[in-house]
Amino acid sequence: MNSKVVLVEDNSADVYLILEAFREHNLAIDVEVIADGEHAGRYFSEPGDSPDLVLLDLNLPKTNGLELLRAIREGERCPGVPVMVLTSSDSPQDRARALEAGANSFRRKASELDAFLEIGRDVKEMLGRAKSSAMG
Repeated sequence: MNSKVVLVEDNSADVYLILEAFREHNLAIDVEVIADGEHAGRYFSEPGDSPDLVLLDLNLPKTNGLELLRAIREGERCPGVPVMVLTSSDSPQDRARALEAGANSFRRKASELDAFLEIGRDVKEMLGRAKSSAMG
């Protein structure tokens, strides 16, 4: 059975590269892409199955990623689901705020393709840890 990942990202080029990273690392996942914070907020507030992982950009239109992260953690749909923040920000304050708000991981989007594709490895590791803790 494929893992389900929700990718909240407004940049179509980054979406393409993230999906490419999943292919590069042979990840069997179903990805739901949500392009802005407002739609993501509705998605996470509605009843439904929890994803196995959320990939969240901080710089989103309409509702920013930190607000969305807090809403995910406070909501009932998936408060315990691992969240990886993916951002172009290099700010230590953004990292601290994201981790404080409940992110499990904070990863800067690399500008070099090979480094960007390593997101797939990180996602594979997070999904593996999430499945192990769910089983045991």
